[in-house]
Amino acid sequence: MLLPRLKPLRKAAALTDRFYGYRHTEVPGEGAFYDTQNITTARFPVLEPRAARGKAGTLAAPGGLFAKEKLAWVDGEQLWYGGKAVAAVSPGPKSFSGLGAWLIVWPDGVRYNTHDGTVDRLAQQNTTAGTVTFTLTMADGTPYENIERGDTPPEDVTRLWLYTGEEPHMLKKYDPATRLWNSIPTTWVRITAAGIGRGLAAGDTVTVSGVEGPAGDTFNRDLVLHAAEENAVTVTAILDETFSQTGPVTLARRVPQMDFVTELDNRLWGCSSATNEIFACKLGDPTNWYSYQGLAGDSYAATVGSDGPFTGAAAHNGCVLFFKSGCIHKVYGTKPANYQVTQAAAPGVQPGSAGSVCAVDGVLYYKAEHAVMAYDGSWPEPVSQALGPVRYTAAVGGRCRGRYYLCMTAPDGARSLFCYDPATGLWAREDAADAAAFAEAEGRSYLLDRAGTLWELEPCTAPAGSDGPVPWYAETGLLDPYKLDAHYHNRFQLRLWLPAGSTFALDVQYDGGGWQTLRALTGTEHATEQSIFVAAVLRRCDHARLRLRGTGPCRVYAMSRVTHTGQEVR
Repeated sequence: MLLPRLKPLRKAAALTDRFYGYRHTEVPGEGAFYDTQNITTARFPVLEPRAARGKAGTLAAPGGLFAKEKLAWVDGEQLWYGGKAVAAVSPGPKSFSGLGAWLIVWPDGVRYNTHDGTVDRLAQQNTTAGTVTFTLTMADGTPYENIERGDTPPEDVTRLWLYTGEEPHMLKKYDPATRLWNSIPTTWVRITAAGIGRGLAAGDTVTVSGVEGPAGDTFNRDLVLHAAEENAVTVTAILDETFSQTGPVTLARRVPQMDFVTELDNRLWGCSSATNEIFACKLGDPTNWYSYQGLAGDSYAATVGSDGPFTGAAAHNGCVLFFKSGCIHKVYGTKPANYQVTQAAAPGVQPGSAGSVCAVDGVLYYKAEHAVMAYDGSWPEPVSQALGPVRYTAAVGGRCRGRYYLCMTAPDGARSLFCYDPATGLWAREDAADAAAFAEAEGRSYLLDRAGTLWELEPCTAPAGSDGPVPWYAETGLLDPYKLDAHYHNRFQLRLWLPAGSTFALDVQYDGGGWQTLRALTGTEHATEQSIFVAAVLRRCDHARLRLRGTGPCRVYAMSRVTHTGQEVR
């Protein structure tokens, strides 16, 4: 009697010596991990946990984080710069922008000069409470005298003639050489009242209101201040005669209500969803947003026709970008006369993710509705395939040592901090840090979480302790999911570096059951400078997952497994 001949099992070894970080897809692939915590791709191809973060400080009521030459933040009702409280602000979340030496806090409109310590406000409104006097003057504020008014010239040619025969009226002076009455090209009106010029400066454009009588047509509008003092301002205008009023007069230097603000070419740029407008301040002057005198340094405003609210703004590659969820507006040009606004129907910033916009090595990254985008100025491209199908929202981003950090909220409300390395195109999920803002100052990168803790990222030099030793893990997908024949994994091997004080464990999950620990190690002194070999035997099963985990520094250089494959009969 002949027995059936059985085909021998085929044995194959798979070696992994390159680790590709986080890839949250059904089949991550060799060297990639379905889920991770606190790993980094900085030492690719080695698998390694991230460095510890340093605790740089604690904020009682965090309002935001920013950096110029030094680190700035808002805590409660105080703006701090370089570790010192420098200005009072209102409580609540803030955004920031810089222009020259000025650090500006939005939406308050408070600005702080980082060089001389000056603090003031962009907007200013003064309303008089007493007598207001209007006087026709020369440029230096000296009142004109000896004026005759009428539609015919005075007989005494030594007098000035205020010609009222046509509008606007004109002040004229007799020229003996030509025997003609020549118009004085520019006249000024000095407006005096207690506190009327407080906080204003020459060159400011102010909106005047409250002037009574016929003079209201002349003064109740936007005017440019020729001079400003505490109790007097001078504007370019013509006046028939000096007059006073006791009714209140208001001078307002206005700043538009803007959703997002950025800086480019010595101007602040902003956008307003309420009016669907884009704004730019006067050149070098963030206090003036309505100065239109036909000059290259004027303010600028334009209305866009796209639907929906603005979702973010950034300056990139010499242009200003204003995002909506489904389009990008780009502003080109060098001055108001040649500014152009274009519109591209491209994925814009996701609503609520304006904080994700961040430039890393010349590429702008941001969270769009369905992906994380990389924008080099031509067209945004998705770079987040490794994050899988999870619909993240409320993204906040920053950079550290050429890498892009991104904190987002999953549909279940959990926050996750990810790190993308443009050099390798790899992602890593770090932990559940609830980042509110990122900033870089003095060669260091910082993360402010919503609880108020200020963390220093790499390099960590903070003296107030750290979050180490760092717990970490890296979980594989299903091993060999595409094998159709019956198979099992017989042996698993690793080579790793495990210094004294660190721990490492290898876990396995058989057929979707609970995790079981196969090996557990603790680093010893003699292992500080050398790698160690770890081996484990897996039991037979239909499918399995592996999890590498530990606490403290560790480096995994390579891992391999031996797979035995038979026929389709199981």
